[in-house]
Amino acid sequence: MTSHRCIRDSGILNTDKNRFYSNIMINSNGCLEWKGAIKSNGYGQFKCLNKKWFHAHRYSYEFFIGSIPVGMCVLHSCDNRKCVNPDHLWLGTKQDNTHDMFNKNRNGDPSLPGMRNGRAKLNDKDILSIRKSYSNEMNCTKLSEIYNVAICTIDRIVRNKTWSHIKGEVNVSV
Repeated sequence: MTSHRCIRDSGILNTDKNRFYSNIMINSNGCLEWKGAIKSNGYGQFKCLNKKWFHAHRYSYEFFIGSIPVGMCVLHSCDNRKCVNPDHLWLGTKQDNTHDMFNKNRNGDPSLPGMRNGRAKLNDKDILSIRKSYSNEMNCTKLSEIYNVAICTIDRIVRNKTWSHIKGEVNVSV
């Protein structure tokens, strides 16, 4: 029997509440980041014991705050799609979501650099950390696994082909 199975048998993970909590990690920004399944759009996914799937942030809102009226969106004040912190979540319409996106310059304009590009998966702190960590031991493959991005993304970052507006030390032999 695997250790995970033993945990379930002991009752620790036999409720949705405990399973949900086991997939949360606190980050330095005060976000409670989802470390379970992530959809390709960056939002966390939570599967209840009844086999029904939820967006993790919507599940969190309903669990901690209350029901979500039909047609309403659960928006993030922190702009972190993995965040399930109920203090960072608020209800709004699709129009509110669009206004929030444009007000915060997250409209996905590829000409916008770094965090101003709404499709960015990394932040300025990540970029500096990647450049500082890059070495023979901590290569693009390992860094891509840590930051959950493509190997070529890491390669472009350490060679200042992308995120070049973020200044940080990097020693890359080309």
